Amino acid sequence: MRESNDHVNRTGLTRACSRSCDGGAAAQAVRAIGAVGGALINLVFIDHFQDMARGHFTVRRLERKYDGVTVKAAYVALPSWGR
Repeated sequence: MRESNDHVNRTGLTRACSRSCDGGAAAQAVRAIGAVGGALINLVFIDHFQDMARGHFTVRRLERKYDGVTVKAAYVALPSWGR
C-alpha cells in the first residue's frame, strides 16, 4: 500500500513539475515576443527619423547652394500630396 502512495505522489510531483516548466516556457516566450516587438518598433522609429534627417539636410544643402527664398518657393510650387 505504501508503494502505491509513493507512486501517486511521484506522479503528482511529475505533473506539477511539467506544469511549472510549461509556465516557464510560456514566460520565456512572452519575453522573446516582447523583445522582438520592441526591436521592430525601434527599427520603425529609426527608419522614420533617418528619413526626416535626410530630408532636413537635403533642404539645408539646397539652401546653401541657392538662397532660402528660392528653395521655399520651389517647395510651395510642389504638388501637396502628403502635406
